[in-house]
Parts: sequence; C-alpha cells; structure tokens
Amino acid sequence: MLKRSDVFAVLVAAFVLGAGAYLSTYSTDVIRGVGIVLMAAALWGLIVWFLWERKLKSMPIILLFGSIAFAILAAGSLAAWYFLPTPKPPDISAEFESMYANDFTDLLNSESNLAFHIANPANGLDTTINIRFRIHYDFRANIDFLSLYIPTINDARLSAEAVIHLLRDQIPKHRDDLKKVEVGASSPGVATTYGKDMNFSGRVFIYTLNSLDALQTGNLIAYYREAGMFLEIRGNDYYWFHRKH
Repeated sequence: MLKRSDVFAVLVAAFVLGAGAYLSTYSTDVIRGVGIVLMAAALWGLIVWFLWERKLKSMPIILLFGSIAFAILAAGSLAAWYFLPTPKPPDISAEFESMYANDFTDLLNSESNLAFHIANPANGLDTTINIRFRIHYDFRANIDFLSLYIPTINDARLSAEAVIHLLRDQIPKHRDDLKKVEVGASSPGVATTYGKDMNFSGRVFIYTLNSLDALQTGNLIAYYREAGMFLEIRGNDYYWFHRKH
C-alpha cells in the first residue's frame, strides 16, 4: 500500500512531467530542451524515490546504471535540441500567393503584371506596386472574370483600402489590353471559341493580406458595384480557413 510520502512523490513527479511535456511543445529551442530534461528527471526521480524508500539491496547498482542512463538521455536530448533544425514558421505570404495561383485552375487564363504607380506630392509618396492580374475564361458560360493579387504594402503612407479604391478605374483598361492575347478553346463537334469574344461577368476577386476592416470592405464592394463590378476580397480569413481545410 502506498504511503502518504509515496503519493506526494507521485504527485510531484506528475507535475514536473506535465510541465516538461508542456514546455517541450514550444517552438523556442531552449524552452523545448528544458522541457525534455524535466520529463526525464521526473521519471528518474520517481524511480530513485521508490528504490530508496524500499531500501533494496541492489539499489547502489540500479542507481549507478540508472544515473548513467539518465545522463545519456539528458545528453542526447540536449544534443538533439542543439543540432536538429528548428521547424520554420510558415511563409504566409508565399502560401497565400500560391493559393491565388492555384485557384480556378479548371479554367484557362491569361496573366500579366500590372505596375500600378501611386504618387501623392502632399506626403512625398511615390511608389509602384506590382499586381498580378489574371483573366479567367469560362468557355461553357461564354464569360470571363478577373483575379488580382496585391502584395504586402509596407509603406505607412499607403493603405490597402486606398490601393483597391484607386485600382477600380484601371481594371477595365488593363483587362482590354490583356484580352489582346489570343486564347481559344474547342472540342469535338464544337467550333473554336475565342476569349476576345467573351463577355465580362463583372466578377473581380482581389487577394491581399493587407488589413481591411468590415466597414472598409463594404465601402469598396459598393464602390466597385457603381462601376458594374462585383468585388470579392480574399484576405486573412480566406487564408486561414483554406490552410486548415
């Protein structure tokens, strides 16, 4: 039957083991290494306690080999912590741009770079944003629609809302220029259909990780609607949902 001191020792070991297990999940190398050592120390300490309490004759030998095993385990854990590469956090921007590139892959598309120049003499702003601009052709419905990728904006003088707002009136012209690239499709018994003859559906998908709140998004959707375009902004929520699923 376990004595009160034995129960206390088990509880202490369980607490240290749990703390070590929790720390070992951290991404920081030092904290993870400490967690591994704590787990090993908790297990070995519990074994030593029960051997000491029962005063086994073979205890010196067990302690000797056990100490050697613990030292090897601790050294191995520290070596693994030091030499093994630390898992790198995901490159969110790269993953999000990959999502953009891989959406609507069932449709033919044309892509070009829109060098969008923005200047504001009042605050000295003078920059060019390279925006990926794609036309997606739905030959079954005889319509096309657009998707754009806006990279991260690192200039505090420029907001994503302003960029998307200014971009609206540039979209029709750039679409017309890109439609000059001849794209066509045909199937047995069906004449070739060319992208230049397709009608614009008005759908515009803008991908950006730049921050936009609900009010800004709603205002932009209404502003694009005035020009006959139906805007959908795919941002952080879209990224995290599709990354999990």
